[in-house]
Amino acid sequence: MILGITGHRPPDLGGYSEKAFQVLVDLAKDTLVLLSPRAVIQGMALGWDQAVATACWELDIPYGAYIPFEDQPISWPKASRFRWATLRDHASVERLFGKKYDGDLLKIRNKAIVDDSDKMLANYNGYVHSGTGHAVNYAKQQKKEIINVYGQWITRRNEAGLESD
Repeated sequence: MILGITGHRPPDLGGYSEKAFQVLVDLAKDTLVLLSPRAVIQGMALGWDQAVATACWELDIPYGAYIPFEDQPISWPKASRFRWATLRDHASVERLFGKKYDGDLLKIRNKAIVDDSDKMLANYNGYVHSGTGHAVNYAKQQKKEIINVYGQWITRRNEAGLESD
């Protein structure tokens, strides 16, 4: 099974701390072990995407980096740009959809993730006016199974004492 990824960014997932990121990685690892995908496709965004890519790397699961545009991390802090570049270097497959920022490229990238996957793994809080909301809606239209771990995230976030959404 090829598993596509969609999920929120750090402000909706406990913040930007390394502690919050590690809680996300641990959730991703536990979920990936249960699902046993043959490969994973994710969009390289901060938050859930990069947590899942990190989990894949640590578990030796091949993952695809579907990059909306080459400048994706240009405005991110140095440490975040470094993590993005490292994860990109370790991806087994890369698809690049453009050079410069264009909001449509984010939607095109998300559609490709859904189209190229058998199932979707989401960390989705139900907010429909978001990139994750659009990806989940498109996956539903395509009759893809969506496994949403947001409830598990809330439990782990609370146990770790992280900030609320």
